[in-house]
Amino acid sequence: MQLGKEMEASWHSREMFETLNKMRESQSYTDVILHVKEKCFHAHKVVLAASSRYFDAMFSAGMKESSQSEVELKEDNLTVEAFELLLNFIYSSFLPLTESNVLDILEAADHLQILGVVKKCSLFIVNNLNEEKFDMETRLKICRVADRHNMAELREESLRSLALKFGDICGEEAFMRNITPDELLLLLSRNDLSVPSETFLFQAVIAWIKFDKEERLSHAARLLDKVRLALVDIMVVLGELEAEEFTSIPECFSFMHMCLLQHVRPFLTSSFAQEKGTPRVASKALVSLSPTSGAKYFDSESKSWKPFHGLKLPSVQGKPVVLYTGNHLFLFDEKDVHQYQIDTSTWTTLPPMKNTHQNFQACMFKEFLYVIGGSEVNHTVVSERFSFSKKMWQYISFHEEQGLYGCAVTVHDDCTYSIGGAWADGGAGREVVRFDPAKNVWTKLEGTRHSHTHACAFVVGSKLYVAGGKTEPPSKRQRGLIPSRFVEVYDEENDRWCDVPQPHIPPSNYGAVEVENNIYFILGSFAYNSGIKIDDSEVYQVDLEDWEPISHHDIDAVFVHMPVNRIEMTQEPSEAQEPDTNGLLLESNQLSID
Repeated sequence: MQLGKEMEASWHSREMFETLNKMRESQSYTDVILHVKEKCFHAHKVVLAASSRYFDAMFSAGMKESSQSEVELKEDNLTVEAFELLLNFIYSSFLPLTESNVLDILEAADHLQILGVVKKCSLFIVNNLNEEKFDMETRLKICRVADRHNMAELREESLRSLALKFGDICGEEAFMRNITPDELLLLLSRNDLSVPSETFLFQAVIAWIKFDKEERLSHAARLLDKVRLALVDIMVVLGELEAEEFTSIPECFSFMHMCLLQHVRPFLTSSFAQEKGTPRVASKALVSLSPTSGAKYFDSESKSWKPFHGLKLPSVQGKPVVLYTGNHLFLFDEKDVHQYQIDTSTWTTLPPMKNTHQNFQACMFKEFLYVIGGSEVNHTVVSERFSFSKKMWQYISFHEEQGLYGCAVTVHDDCTYSIGGAWADGGAGREVVRFDPAKNVWTKLEGTRHSHTHACAFVVGSKLYVAGGKTEPPSKRQRGLIPSRFVEVYDEENDRWCDVPQPHIPPSNYGAVEVENNIYFILGSFAYNSGIKIDDSEVYQVDLEDWEPISHHDIDAVFVHMPVNRIEMTQEPSEAQEPDTNGLLLESNQLSID
C-alpha cells in the first residue's frame, strides 16, 4: 500500500533565498560582519560557507575566524563593488556582468573560490574577446588577471586575441607604454601573430625598444631573436642594427651578420633560414595547383575543394611539379621554375633549366634545388641542380639503371632516393638508387617488391615508404598499367623492401593508405596526413566516406601542404595579386547564473 508521495517544489528554494536575503538586509540572525576596504557587510556564516570554498575553510573548526563576529578581507584586488555584487549573487543567484565589471568580479570570485562565477566570467570574457568588445588595455589586463590566477585557458584566449590584433595595436601609445618585455616576448613567439609583414614586425619591436631605450635596450636581443629575421628587408635590418646602441650588443651584431649572409648567399635550407624564414601564419592547408583551373584549397571541415582566390598561378605548359620549403613554393614547368615567396605573395622566375624535362620529380637539399629524371635531350645527363648562391644550374651524375620517367623522389638521411619509373614513358620499374650529394655519386640499392611509376615516396618517422601511382598488372595478358594498391617500406639495415599491411583500409579508399597507425591520402607524388589515427586495438576498417571529395580533383593538378593566409585564401578574385614572373631570382549584459 502506498503511504505517501515524494514532492519536489522549486519555488521552495526561491522563497528560502528571498527570505534569507531579507534577513541579511535587516540583519536578522546574521552572525558575521565582513569588512572590505571602508565598507562593512552583514551576512550568515553558513550561507557564505555553502557558496564559497574560501569561506567554508575560514569558518571551519580550528580557524580563528570561526569564533570571530567580524572579519576583515584584505585582498588588494578585492574591490567593494565586486564583493557587493558577489554577496548579492550568493543570496539571490543573480549577477549583472558587464564589460566594465567582469574582470573585478572574476578576480574576486577566484579569490573567494566561487567556482561557478569564475566559469561564467571566463565564458563572458571569451565571447566578448571574439566579438572584439574589449580595447587593447583591457585585453592586456585580462591576460594578466588570468596569469595571476593560473587560468590557463583564459590566458591563452587573451593572448590569441592580442596576437590577432597585433598589427593594429602595436603602434598605439597605450601599447608602447604598458606592455612588458615578457608579455611582448610571448606574443613574438606565437605563430598566429598577425602582421602585414615580418619587416613591419621588426620595425614595431625596434619602435617599442626606442620608446624607453634606457630601460628596454637590455631586452633587445631576446626580443629580436623571436622575429623571423630571414624575412625582414635587409636594408631595414642594416638601417636599425648598425646603430651604435645595437652593435654594442653581441647578439644583435650576430643577427645583422646572419641576415646579411643570408641575403648574399640565400641558403633556403640553412638552420637560419629554416628557423627565421618560415612565414608567421595561423595554419597550413592542403593546396591544389592546376594549370587549367588555378589554385584550390581543401576545406578540412566541409571536406571539399574551394577556390584559393589569393594565389594566382603563372602560365605553365602541361602538368607542373610543385615543391614547398620554408617561405617558398616552387612551380616547375618543362624548362622554367617559378618561385613564390609566401610572406609577400610574389612570384619570380629562376634561370631556365639546362634540359627540358617531363615526368620528373624535384626535391630540396641544403642550398640546392634538384630536378631528377625526365630529360628529353640527353639520357646521360638527365638530372640537374640549381645553386641559389651561384644562381646557376649544373648537371649531376647519372646511374645507368635509374628510371628516367615517373620516378618517385624524396630526401632521407641526407641522401636523395629515386624509386621506380622506367627508361621510357609508360613503363614501371623496381629500380632504387640513392644519390649522395657530398660525393655526386648514385648507388644502386635492392629493388622494390613491386613495380612503381608516378608513385609517391615519403618519410614517416625515420622510415622511407613508397605508395600510390601505377604498377604492372599481375597477368602478362593484361595490357597497360593499373593503379597500385601496394605500400612498401625500406628496411635500410638489411637493404630490402617489405610490404606494409593495410588491414584498416576499405576497398573504396580514395587513395588512402595506412602507415604507422596514421591515414595518409596519396595525391600524385604527395602524401597528405589526414590526422586520422588508428588505435592498436582496432579490428575494423576505418570509415572514409566523408573523405570522398578529396579524390575529386583536377587531372592536371599537383598538391602541396603549405602555410596559408586565411584571409588571402578567401578574398575576392579582383583583389588577388597578379603573378609577376618577369623577375629573376633573386555593451553591458545582464547574466543570471543558475
